[in-house]
Amino acid sequence: MRRVIAIALLSTACGTSQAQEPAERPTEAAATTSSPPTGSLVWNTYYYVASEADYSGSPSATLFDATCAPMAQVNEAFLNAVCIEGTGRLADGRAINVDETCDCAARCPNGSRVCWRALDASAPWGLGNRENALEPFVSWATDRSVIPSGEVVYAPEWDGVEIPVVDGLGGFVHDGCFRADDVGGAIDGDHVDVFVGTRSMWRAMEGVRPTRSRQHAQVGSPRCAHLRR
Repeated sequence: MRRVIAIALLSTACGTSQAQEPAERPTEAAATTSSPPTGSLVWNTYYYVASEADYSGSPSATLFDATCAPMAQVNEAFLNAVCIEGTGRLADGRAINVDETCDCAARCPNGSRVCWRALDASAPWGLGNRENALEPFVSWATDRSVIPSGEVVYAPEWDGVEIPVVDGLGGFVHDGCFRADDVGGAIDGDHVDVFVGTRSMWRAMEGVRPTRSRQHAQVGSPRCAHLRR
């Protein structure tokens, strides 16, 4: 889930994703269509699955499940990253997703304490706010008052964008279609978070459509009906 930490906090009262809302609003990106595109303008960040293999350091923090049973010992850098991203991949290959708040857990950077759950093969990239499997280059985290959860979105500026091959992902031309699969505490108003799978893919996408780019969001576009779930 995008900022699944935030999702858990919202739902239980308790993609980078690392970009904060800019001090100045980003300028509108040029459209790829011959006529002016329609739809509300939104600006993007990216989020991804945090991988323990990408972070060095001695294990110093314990991840617990919802029963407060220990799941894994991890280093602090990975703990901070997975708290931000909401989904992680442990060194042993298990995919984990934030589950709920719990008193036994180590504190995340935002001060919350959350427990985790292991994911099965049906959700290798994590879960969204509707318990739906996230999909790289399909899933957006959105403000539900702007783009309702589950709604499809056509972003014409993405139509025709060549997605680079990174970490076994990409290697195709995007059709501009997305789906609102997730939410997050930092996702507010015209800010959307594009799920891209891995940290390396996020870095590659900064050279294609950088963080804070503007795109039009045509909510409910029939050309993206194939993504309805």
